[in-house]
Amino acid sequence: MKNIEILLAAYNGEKFLRQQLDSVISQLPPDCRILARDDGSSDSTGAILKSAAAGFPEKLLVLEGSVKNAGAAANFSCLLSRSCSEYVMFCDQDDVWLPSKIKRSVDRMKELEKRHGRETPLLVCSDLEVVDGNLRQIAPSFIKYAGLAPVSEKSFERLLVENSVTGCTVMINRPLKTLAAKMPPQAVMHDWWLALTAAAFGAAGYIAEPLVRYRLHGTNTFGAYRWSLSCALDRKSNLAAAQRQAAGFLATFHDKLPPGRRRIIEAFAGLDKMRWPARAIFLARHGLLRTGFVRNMGLLFEGYRLYETVGPLIRKIKN
Repeated sequence: MKNIEILLAAYNGEKFLRQQLDSVISQLPPDCRILARDDGSSDSTGAILKSAAAGFPEKLLVLEGSVKNAGAAANFSCLLSRSCSEYVMFCDQDDVWLPSKIKRSVDRMKELEKRHGRETPLLVCSDLEVVDGNLRQIAPSFIKYAGLAPVSEKSFERLLVENSVTGCTVMINRPLKTLAAKMPPQAVMHDWWLALTAAAFGAAGYIAEPLVRYRLHGTNTFGAYRWSLSCALDRKSNLAAAQRQAAGFLATFHDKLPPGRRRIIEAFAGLDKMRWPARAIFLARHGLLRTGFVRNMGLLFEGYRLYETVGPLIRKIKN
């Protein structure tokens, strides 16, 4: 059994997959391997994975699955259910890992284990360098580029409404894997679900340096967007998705949650039942807030049609 398994969920990724595999395989320690799964690609992704596995049989195992085109979250969930290692990392098909990524993640995880204990559900993540399809730098820091706040050990309330953890930077330990492995259909993405679970029942650690070259090329499942005032006011809110995820989280962990936190999650999941401004007061009172003043105005006034009124005005001024 390997100590670390890297889960690579692939789908129609032939353009960049080989380069990503090279960046990961080149830094694999002896106790580490890649578990990969193709989600029914129509290009040569499957053939690339099988060729790499034939060349590095001790470092790469390609899993077969009957379900195809299930989506990124389901693909990662399937991989997670097949993993049997002490630690798990997540890998996107189109990025490039910097040479120190695995070592830096392991070192940070050991620090968290020393502080919280090895039986505590733990998550480690890092910043990313944002690059274009040809690996030319767009921004040195994804967190700053997107105007987000790094995850911290007191991030649960914010994580209910906003995700600042990028899956391709994540390492988790076995206790978190065991706790979070069965993601419900309401989970938006595996990284958000894992971060919520770690914040609720354990701890998360952040590495304030880029360990991944995060490639934006126009076909990303979930891409970075540059933070701006007009973007914050005009961008469609994902509040409804966050509420559905909260309902799934409550159903999954109902008996494990402290009563106070359980009531907050239940109220947030049913936020649509509250009238404005009661729900704005509820969000502010319990710290269910996003990063920054403008994002929070959008959140607190969402029921008051802020996006429909202020957003077009900002666009008009900008044009």
